[in-house]
Amino acid sequence: MRNPISCVVVMACSLAGAAFGQEASRDKKLIEWGWDEPDTKFIRENVQRMEELPFDGLIFHVLSSKGGNLTWEMWGNRRFELAEFQHAIDDLKATPFRRLNDRFLRVNVSPGTVDWFDDQAWAVVLQNYTVAAHVAKQGDCKGFMFDVEQYESHLFDYRRQLHRETKPFAEYQAKVRQRGQEWMKAVGGQFPELTVLLTFGYSIAQPGGGAKDRSEVSYGLLADF
Repeated sequence: MRNPISCVVVMACSLAGAAFGQEASRDKKLIEWGWDEPDTKFIRENVQRMEELPFDGLIFHVLSSKGGNLTWEMWGNRRFELAEFQHAIDDLKATPFRRLNDRFLRVNVSPGTVDWFDDQAWAVVLQNYTVAAHVAKQGDCKGFMFDVEQYESHLFDYRRQLHRETKPFAEYQAKVRQRGQEWMKAVGGQFPELTVLLTFGYSIAQPGGGAKDRSEVSYGLLADF
């Protein structure tokens, strides 16, 4: 059995060392995220031990009552329903938090196999993120940790897109921007005050290393999303 507490301590020490000698800011928060990322059941059962550590919040995932991890299956062909996560909402509501008040539900772009131009498949992705936003809202969270790393696909790489031979980069840019707007409307409709943390931002999409423009960058389309 893994020992998540020991993993957290390592992270706390490294972050504290980086900030040594600097005046602390009241506006800054220390959010725990690592290989020890918990689900809601673990949080509910271990919150007292977890709050012994010097964190203001944490990042977590939710498991479906029918099996599966929403975080790792949400950008694919499986359609999740809100009822599958009522137990997770109940866990969060029943947990007596004292310090870990900045809580973020992790959402990924995994498996990332949906064609940007497939309206039917994209509707499934939006449904899954709508469910995630509802869970975060009802669970009294701050928002999402939006992990946009391409773990299982090349979602943002124009060179690996299905229609790259017939659709120019500009057309993909327009479609991806449209999908980004639809994504924000879907999650914002459930959770208007949602805060979104990002693993990668706009700069990772910029050309470098000999690339002529974003069409030749692995994360080139992320900027449009």
